[in-house]
Amino acid sequence: MDKGDYPSAIAHQNLSLQQNKELGSKTSIAACYNSIGIIYWNQGNYSKALENYLASLKTMEEIGNKYGIAVLYGNIGIINVEQGDVISAEKNYLTSLKIFEEISEKQGIASSYNNLGNVYADEGKYEKALQYYVDALALQKEMKNDDGISISYNNIGEIYINLGKYDEALKNLFEAVNYQTKIEDKEGMSGTFLNIGTAYFKKKDLKESENYLTKSLNLSKEIGSLDNLKSNYEVLVKLDSAKGDFANAFSHYKLFISTRDSLFSEENTRKLVQAQMQYDFDKKESLTRAEQDKKDALAKKEIQKQKLIRDGLMIVFAVVALFAIIFLNQRNKIRSGKKRSDDLLLNILPLEVAEELKSKGSAEAKQFESVTVMFTDFKDFTQISEKLSPEVLVAEIDTCFKAFDDIITRHKIEKIKTMGDSYMCVGGLPISNTSHPLDVVKAGLEIQQYMSAHKQKSEKEGKTPFEIRIGIHSGPVVAGIVGSQNSLTISGAIP
Repeated sequence: MDKGDYPSAIAHQNLSLQQNKELGSKTSIAACYNSIGIIYWNQGNYSKALENYLASLKTMEEIGNKYGIAVLYGNIGIINVEQGDVISAEKNYLTSLKIFEEISEKQGIASSYNNLGNVYADEGKYEKALQYYVDALALQKEMKNDDGISISYNNIGEIYINLGKYDEALKNLFEAVNYQTKIEDKEGMSGTFLNIGTAYFKKKDLKESENYLTKSLNLSKEIGSLDNLKSNYEVLVKLDSAKGDFANAFSHYKLFISTRDSLFSEENTRKLVQAQMQYDFDKKESLTRAEQDKKDALAKKEIQKQKLIRDGLMIVFAVVALFAIIFLNQRNKIRSGKKRSDDLLLNILPLEVAEELKSKGSAEAKQFESVTVMFTDFKDFTQISEKLSPEVLVAEIDTCFKAFDDIITRHKIEKIKTMGDSYMCVGGLPISNTSHPLDVVKAGLEIQQYMSAHKQKSEKEGKTPFEIRIGIHSGPVVAGIVGSQNSLTISGAIP
C-alpha cells in the first residue's frame, strides 16, 4: 500500500480477511476491514472506503475495543471531509480525540489534532488549524514517527500557502518530502509535490511550478490517486492560462472535469448513502435484539411490537434526514464545481464562445465583414530582455498587460492572445458592432498614454523603460475554434 500498488494490497487484505473469518478472530477481522477501507480511500473510492470502515466499527463495538473505535471514528471523519460534510467530520474527530485522551494514546491524539486542523482549514480558520498542526508535529517528533512528521509538515505548508507566506510554506513542504522519500511514501509525495507546485505558482515562478506539478501528476497516475489528479489538473489550467498557452489550458480543463465527475458521481453518492444507512440499521437492530433478550417472556411480544413501530419511524426519519443532508451537500459541491469550471473556461475563451461550447460541445466558425484588430509589441524587446533578470522581465510584462486588459475591457474589445511581448486584441467580435474602429483607436491612444506615464515612472526609479509600438487595421475576418486542442483563432486580410 505505501508503495502505491493498491490492487496487490487489496488482494492480500481480502485473503487475510477470509482466513481470519475462518479462524473467528474478530479483532483481526476488524483490522482487515479498516486496512481495506484505507486502500480504497487512497484511490478516491469513498463509497467502498466508508463501507469497510463501518464494517470495522461494528466489529470493534461488539468486542469493546476502544482504540479501534477511536481509529474508525477518525477514518469516517476523513470521508466526511472528502464529501464536504465538515459538521459530521468535526463531530467524529472530537469523538475520536476524546477516546484517545481517555486511553492516553499519543499517536491517536496526534492524528486527531491533524484531522481537526483539516476541518478548520476547510472552514478558513487557518490560525486555529495551524495550532492543531503544530501540536501534532510536536507529538510526532516526540514519538519519532516519520510518517506522522511528514503529514504534519505538509499540513503546515498548506496553511502557509493559504496565509500567503509562500517561502515559509516551501520550507515546511520540502521537510515533508525529505521524510516521505525516506519511507518511500508515494501517496504522500504526490500530494506534497502538488502543494509545492501550487506555492511556486502563487509566487509567480511558473517554471518551478510546472516542474513540481508534473512530478505530482506522474506519481498520481502511477498510484491511481484520482483526488490528486483532479487537483493537479485544476492548478495546471491556471498555470497554462498564466503562460498564455490556452490550448493546453483547455485540454487540462477537460481532464479536470472528467476526473472531478468520476469522484463525485451519482453512483458514488448513492453507495455512500446506502452504506451509512445499512450500518445505522444494523446497529439499531443489534441494540434492539440485546434489549429484548432481557425482557420477560410475557411482556416480550407487546414490547417487541411497540419497539418495531418506534424504530420503524426512527429509521424512516433517519433515512430521509440523512439522504437530504447528503443530497444538499452533493448539490452544493456540484454547484461549486460548476462555477469553478465556468471561471476556468472564461480565462481561455470569450463569454459567447464559451457558452456555445457548453451548450453544443463545439463552436461554429463565423465570417465577420468588418472588425478592427490591434497588435502591440515593445521596441527593442530582445535587447532589453537580455539586460533584465527573468523575474523582473516577467513582472514588467505582467504589469503592462494587466493595464492593457483593463483598457480594452472598458472599450468592449476582445483579447485574442499574447505571445512574448506581443499583445493582440480585436473589436467587433464575437458580437458585431459598428463602433469597433473608434473603440480600438481610443483604446490604442489610452495604451499610448499609459505607456508614456509608465516610462516616466520607470526612468525616475532607474529602471529600463519599455516603449510601445501599436498597429491597427480594419477589415474582414473568419473567427472560430480550430484544432483538436480547441483554441480561438481569427484569420483575414491583416497586413
